[in-house]
Order: sequence, then C-alpha cells, then structure tokens
Amino acid sequence: VAIIAVVFFSFNQIRILHQDYLVVNERYFEAQHEVADIQVYFAVGVQAWKNILIRGSSSEVRGNYWAEFKQNQGKLEPLLSHMLNEEHDIDEKTRSDFKSITLDYNNVLSQYTKTFNRLHSGEITATEADALLKGIDRSVAKKLYDLHNYLEDKSHELSIELSEQAKRLLWQLSLIHISEPTRLRRIS
Repeated sequence: VAIIAVVFFSFNQIRILHQDYLVVNERYFEAQHEVADIQVYFAVGVQAWKNILIRGSSSEVRGNYWAEFKQNQGKLEPLLSHMLNEEHDIDEKTRSDFKSITLDYNNVLSQYTKTFNRLHSGEITATEADALLKGIDRSVAKKLYDLHNYLEDKSHELSIELSEQAKRLLWQLSLIHISEPTRLRRIS
C-alpha cells in the first residue's frame, strides 16, 4: 500500500511539473516571442518614418510611405493590446512594463502623426521634422529590449528550476524502484 501511495504521489508530482512547464511556456516563452514581434514591427515603423523623411520628395510619395507606416501600426497595436489583455497569463512586472511601453508608444505615435501632418502640409521641412522627433523612439525600443531580456532570463531561470525538480523526482522514483523492485514489478 505504501508503494502505491508513493507511485501515486510521484505521478501527481509529474502532473504538477507538467502544469508548471505549461505556465512557463505561456507566460515567458510565448511572451518573449510576442515582444520580439513587437520589436520588429516597431523597428519597421521607425524605418517607414525615416523613408518619409529621406525619400518623401513629393506629397504623393510621402503619402505612400505614411500608408506603409499606418499599415505597420495596424499590426503592432493588436499585439500590444493582446499583451495587456487581463486573460493573458503574464506576471505583474511584464503587464506593468507593457502598460508603460504602450503609453510611450502612443505618445510616439501621436508625435509622428502631428509631425507628419505638419510636414505634409508644408508647414515644416523634412529636416525640421527629423529634428523634432530625433530620438523619440529610443525609450520604447529600450523598454522593449529590457522586457525581452527579462522574459528570456525569467524563462531560463524557471526552466532550470523545473529541470532540477524533475531530476529530484526521477531520483526519488529510482530509489523506490531499487528499494522495492519486486513490488514495483507486480504493480506495473
């Protein structure tokens, strides 16, 4: 009877380890990949803005690059919203960081929009627009970089912890098997 209890306990521990792995997978690995996607879309948006300044020699060309910028924004915003969704299983630090990133991003987007409208109307030149927004994207880029590193470190730390728990459990099971080989063979 004691062996059956130990085996049941061990299988329950394996189930708990599996659940913990699924949490780590969703909370950290998936979030890390989503942050990487956001980083890419954000960088593409910054590049689209630079194209407006560098290659937007006419109103039509600027409009085309602005459409590219807005299209990219349309891909980025749902990712940010998804990460802020209360049903998304992320830790509070990650959620707080995403709130901060989203606020900063919305501010950057607002500044890009205002500056584009002024540039497009001829109120300012491309050089003036560039000077107005120089470095405005750095805060968002840095926060995304830091969050990606946090998620990477946290997933690595938790993976090691889960691996150690699994090793301990396997060690316990092997000790049981060595101490009670006859009974275990009858059970299996």
